[in-house]
Amino acid sequence: MNTRTPQDPTTAISRLGEYVDASQIHVEESPDADRSSLRHCLRVLPTSEQDITHIFHALQDLGWTVIPTGGGSGLIYGNVQDVDAVLLLDTSKLTQVIHYSPADMLITVEAGMSLRQLQGILAEEGQMLPLDPICDSETMTVGALIATAQFGPYRAHYGTLRDMVTALRVVLGNGTAIKMGSRVVKNVAGYDLAKVFVGSLGTLGVITECTLKVKPIPSYREVCVIQGSLDEALAWQHQVMDSPYAAACFELVSALPAYSGTSYSSYGSWALLIGNDDNESGAISQREYLRQMAEETLTVVDPSSYQTFWNAYRDHLLSFSIVIRVQTAPNAAGRHAAEIRDRLSACDQVSAYLSVTVPHGICRVYLISEDTQAARKALGDVMDYARNHKLAFVVEKAPTAIRRGVDVFYSPRLQEGSLDVMRLLKDQYDPQHILNPGIFVGGI
Repeated sequence: MNTRTPQDPTTAISRLGEYVDASQIHVEESPDADRSSLRHCLRVLPTSEQDITHIFHALQDLGWTVIPTGGGSGLIYGNVQDVDAVLLLDTSKLTQVIHYSPADMLITVEAGMSLRQLQGILAEEGQMLPLDPICDSETMTVGALIATAQFGPYRAHYGTLRDMVTALRVVLGNGTAIKMGSRVVKNVAGYDLAKVFVGSLGTLGVITECTLKVKPIPSYREVCVIQGSLDEALAWQHQVMDSPYAAACFELVSALPAYSGTSYSSYGSWALLIGNDDNESGAISQREYLRQMAEETLTVVDPSSYQTFWNAYRDHLLSFSIVIRVQTAPNAAGRHAAEIRDRLSACDQVSAYLSVTVPHGICRVYLISEDTQAARKALGDVMDYARNHKLAFVVEKAPTAIRRGVDVFYSPRLQEGSLDVMRLLKDQYDPQHILNPGIFVGGI
């Protein structure tokens, strides 16, 4: 357990200088102005996995907390844990492609590569990582994607990172580098430990290398938008779920963000976004089914406007400073979303937006306010609603001032035995608890 009083920065820099070049070590101000207890902050930029193992060896018994980071996007996740001295272990120099086999649809890259760079490399071969997280793809690194278990609307069709990660290389808190998984698609020998690190928020180790399954870019992509009242949207939702059509994305949203590709008729405050990643004939068949069901309320976003539409949607969601993910039953998610929106409508100082990934019953509540107290109250209202209805939730994103004193994780089904296993993993992989201590479930 990391309970020692941290050594001063001079001692830490001196120890680090025995292992890495001085140009890789930077003294910084706090990356978060709301962490009032933070007195010392260093940023170290390793250029190899070996550098990272050396950094951990240098930090043993110095009492410093290590926060893995790449583009900085992951600093808004998890519980707030006040610490005195932090070393930001910045992986942004680790951007190499280790291995890429387009024929096998597998790619291995270093964890500091940005999502945009990865997608650009894959696009040259007509492939993609089938992941559409609501994030800035320029600053979101592959390692951060995995550590925060990002996903977006197309999870309904392509799954999550747990389905895409086949192997990882990780440096543990004691400086040991380990490899988990395999660079093959089918690997069923033993427990897949790589999955343990997906969504672990950097509390178990620093991801240095990732092997991912990729997909061909679909030959035809379009989105059908249907607008109506809540009752109409829910009725259409059930019809689509009972139909023979498998939507690539299936989102229920509380409003439609404007974008330059087309204009929407005002048919109601709720909308369904139904994507097709099949082929043109399959898209036409699904489109006609939806037209017969929803008639003139249907708008089609064709391939020429497809990317513009999703960019506008993503930019709209990124404008919100607070995101809460609430897990519900798929057939009840729409009603829960409507009740949450009604509860939030009483607060004029907070703007709210809701989206539901229908097949999985995942409701995301997006909030923004210039008034910190109003934002905290709105967040509290959503969390109280979830607890009262026994719905699990995670505060996925919020400023430190909002998250301070708030347990951002809640699940009515989480058993103490599960927490014991998590704590055992933490003790095994990070014996001194120097990696992001306290930010995970149960204060892990």
